Amino acid sequence: MGNPVYDQPTTLNESCTCVEAEHRHGTYACYVIDHCTCDECRAANSRYEKHRTKWLGEFPRIPPPLVPPTRTRTHIRRLMRQGMGYKQVADVADVPRSVVGAILWGRSDRKTKMIRRETETAILAVQLELSPGACVPTGEAVTIVDELVARGWTRAAIARRITGRPSTASLQICRHATLTVRALGILRQLLYEPVPARRHSGRSDQPKSDHTWVEIQFVTPGVPIPDAVADGQRIGMRLKLTCEICREPLANHSISQPCRGRRAG
Repeated sequence: MGNPVYDQPTTLNESCTCVEAEHRHGTYACYVIDHCTCDECRAANSRYEKHRTKWLGEFPRIPPPLVPPTRTRTHIRRLMRQGMGYKQVADVADVPRSVVGAILWGRSDRKTKMIRRETETAILAVQLELSPGACVPTGEAVTIVDELVARGWTRAAIARRITGRPSTASLQICRHATLTVRALGILRQLLYEPVPARRHSGRSDQPKSDHTWVEIQFVTPGVPIPDAVADGQRIGMRLKLTCEICREPLANHSISQPCRGRRAG
């Protein structure tokens, strides 16, 4: 029986082979099942599609509330390989830690087969962000300390800022060791602070000789960027640390004898 909304049956389709019904020309069933392409059947199909499009506009399809956890599990494991714990992922995503644990390893009695779409969206939006106590390589920290010393900072002043203790008198950072995210974040922030006055001198130190400030782009991901950094700089992009006077890498300079070359250009 045809639908009066989009079916206007005409004559019987003699080529119909359906055993359950006799299709007539001008119906959507004749167009789809019998593959009839006469003018009446094509017109019926057009009327059906217009009606379906209008119906979908009034009653749009709602995405299913549950989705497979595969994408979410892959994203969490990628963050964990980079040093971010699953508890930190849960805290940043504002999702219960038990839910993140169930996505990774399942529950005691069963594996997690489906999760809420809202949970997937929240976790996939998490970017790498290490906790303050996490350990990272010291390569960037050594470069920053060298730059600060060239500007006029003392290693004792840098150490006091990192530890927060006024009695700290030395700074030891081994290139092949690690340091905490908190310490590296403090070093990054010092790049945008003026050189402090030396103890008992009553004046602020000036950068040594002709040394000029250079821009450092951070290379250790997961550590918060200081507010002073321009919006165009992002974690993971690497830029050589160069001297603005001779355009040579800062590593080629002696800290005790800053560059005395002429400004390029």
